[in-house]
Amino acid sequence: MLNVLNVYTDGGARGNPGPSAIGVYIADEKNNQVAGFGKTIGIATNNVAEYKAVIEALDWVIENKKLLSENAKLIFSLTQSLLFTNSRTF
Repeated sequence: MLNVLNVYTDGGARGNPGPSAIGVYIADEKNNQVAGFGKTIGIATNNVAEYKAVIEALDWVIENKKLLSENAKLIFSLTQSLLFTNSRTF
């Protein structure tokens, strides 16, 4: 069971709007990779790509909640510029 998930997300567009993609990296409390993925999302703005990356990361957490301990802590880093911590019971 995982007690902490460090979740890193990023999204970007070439042009604004333009062809866009997202990336998600999820690690445990010792920074071992738990999951990582990226994908194109079509034509979007930079902001839409950023938000879509967070949504995809949260979807992954929900789909894999069986890996988390009852009082797991999620730590999100959004494009390495905004950091917040939120505790959830799953």
